[in-house]
Amino acid sequence: APGLRLGYVVAPKPLRERVTTHRMYTDRQGDQVVECAIGELFRDGDVQRHIRRAKRVYQERRDLLAAELLRQFGGAVSFRIPAGGMAIWTKVEAGVNVEAWAQRGAARGVIFLTAQSFAFDGRSRPYVRLGFGGLTETHIREAVRRMVSAF
Repeated sequence: APGLRLGYVVAPKPLRERVTTHRMYTDRQGDQVVECAIGELFRDGDVQRHIRRAKRVYQERRDLLAAELLRQFGGAVSFRIPAGGMAIWTKVEAGVNVEAWAQRGAARGVIFLTAQSFAFDGRSRPYVRLGFGGLTETHIREAVRRMVSAF
């Protein structure tokens, strides 16, 4: 949690000892009040409940995006449902200029990233990254509708 300057490690004891030693060199003091409060959230199960709830919500969003892509695009796009993360990498059928598609999408109010944004060589590739983490069901449906109209 960057805002709290707090994190945790689940690891074998030798690794935990090495991490603890390293941590002592970078920040000896910490914030004991915050650490105790977060520890209490773990002990009471609040963090675990939140994780289960969040996992369910994001899985529902991911599955809705996948279903909408298949329904709206058919064979024009292909993808594998990711086991984790907040985006689906989608391959686009041959002959589609994904950079131009992304620009047309942006003009329609839907932003998605092309593989070129992630490429070290700056070359275009027939893939787009479609994030779903911050979107409601309504937003996902509308985003895919706009992507189709830009296609």
